[in-house]
Amino acid sequence: MYIPRRYEEKDLETVHAFIRENSFAILVSVLDGVPVATHIPLLLEKDGEGRDVLVGHIARGNGQKGSFAGGGVGEGGAKVLAIFPGPHAYVSPRWYTQMNVPTWNYMAVHVYGTLTVIEGEELRAALCGWSAIMSSICQSRSIWVRSERSGFLPRCGVSWGSGSW
Repeated sequence: MYIPRRYEEKDLETVHAFIRENSFAILVSVLDGVPVATHIPLLLEKDGEGRDVLVGHIARGNGQKGSFAGGGVGEGGAKVLAIFPGPHAYVSPRWYTQMNVPTWNYMAVHVYGTLTVIEGEELRAALCGWSAIMSSICQSRSIWVRSERSGFLPRCGVSWGSGSW
């Protein structure tokens, strides 16, 4: 992403706050030489070693999981990009006091990293944590049912540490 220096945010806490406030990201990877993307909620957490990681899940039937090759359960694998879009707006040249061109103002964070597939209890814990956070935000009870028989339990979770923010 092109970022003019005057607009670059270097404060990591500000970037983290933006990610938390705009957690519905776009997960981008490459499958058979073609970019693929999924809109996915991602939770910013610390791993066991205190590193920043993003945790989320995709649906069992999502073909993007084929791009995670080499990223077996608990292993680092595919290089991915998470895009966290924020507010945006058109800026008309008529708003300037001198002649200028139209532009688009926006806020976004791009996070590059290596994906690790999670399953089993680690995935269940991640989903329960995400559900609890979102339910408290929505001030309603969780609609996610923790039951393997329900058919709502995804089998493919993802996690990755930040290669760069």
